[in-house]
Amino acid sequence: MLKERSRSTCKILKNGQYNPTRRILIILFYCDFF
Repeated sequence: MLKERSRSTCKILKNGQYNPTRRILIILFYCDFF
């Protein structure tokens, strides 16, 4: 369940709704670890 939510969060972040610098860090966290 956590993995699926993180995966969808990863997709949302990649769509670019966050400021770029923070988005890169969060993408690295969500996409690499989940």
